Amino acid sequence: MSRSAQRQISSTKNIKHPNHYIQALHKEDWAIDEEMAVSYKGRWRALFDKNLPSSLHLEIGCGNGKHFSSLCLKAPQDCFLAIELKYKPLIQTIRRVTKNSSKNGRVIRYNARWIDNLFEPEELNHVYIHFPDPWLKKRRSKKHQLIQPDFCRKLYQIQKANSFLELKTDSKDYFEQSVREFKKAGYKLEKYNSHLYKQDRPVTDHLSQFELIFVQKNIPIKYSLFRHP
Repeated sequence: MSRSAQRQISSTKNIKHPNHYIQALHKEDWAIDEEMAVSYKGRWRALFDKNLPSSLHLEIGCGNGKHFSSLCLKAPQDCFLAIELKYKPLIQTIRRVTKNSSKNGRVIRYNARWIDNLFEPEELNHVYIHFPDPWLKKRRSKKHQLIQPDFCRKLYQIQKANSFLELKTDSKDYFEQSVREFKKAGYKLEKYNSHLYKQDRPVTDHLSQFELIFVQKNIPIKYSLFRHP
C-alpha cells in the first residue's frame, strides 16, 4: 500500500475498541481487509472457483449489498467484487451474498480513490457506480467527491476493452460533472437518461438501498452507461 493511500485508509487491526462489524471483517471468509487486499493485485480471480470464467466485475460502494447480491445471484458464472470503506455495509453485503447461497462474490475494505493499488491494467470487466458518496452539497468541497479526473483515468486503465461502466445518481450537478470526466478519460457514452424511471416504475428486488428510497420518493434518478473502447 502506498504511503498516500495509508494516510487515507485506517488500519482495521489498529482499532482499539472494534464494534461488531469491525470484528466480523476478519471472521467472514469472503471479506478482505485493506492490508490483505493489495496482495491480490493482479490475481483476484484466484479467490474464486477455478471453473468460473475470467469475467471479473466490480461494484464501487455497495451500500447494504442489495444490488451487489442480486448481481451475484443473476450471473453465477461470473466473479464479482465490491469495494467499500465502511464496515457495516461490507458485512451486510457479504451476508446477503451468502444468504443467497452465491459463491461468486467477495467484498473489499478499501478507499476507491486508490483503486490502482488493487488492480493491474485491464484486470476488470464491468464496473458499477451507484449513488457515489459524497453528494455535491454547498458545505462540501468538490475535492471530496470520488469521481475526479485522476480517478477516472485510473479506472479506465484497469478495465478491459469493450467492458462497460454504469453510473447512477440523484444529483444533477454530480451526474453532469461525472459524465464529462468519464468522457475525458476515454469512455464512450452509450446511454444517457436524466429520469430513469419516468415512464415505468422498476422492479425493486435488485435496487440498492438508496435507489429504492429515491424511487419511493419519486426523485429523478440520472443514469449513464459508458463503453470502454
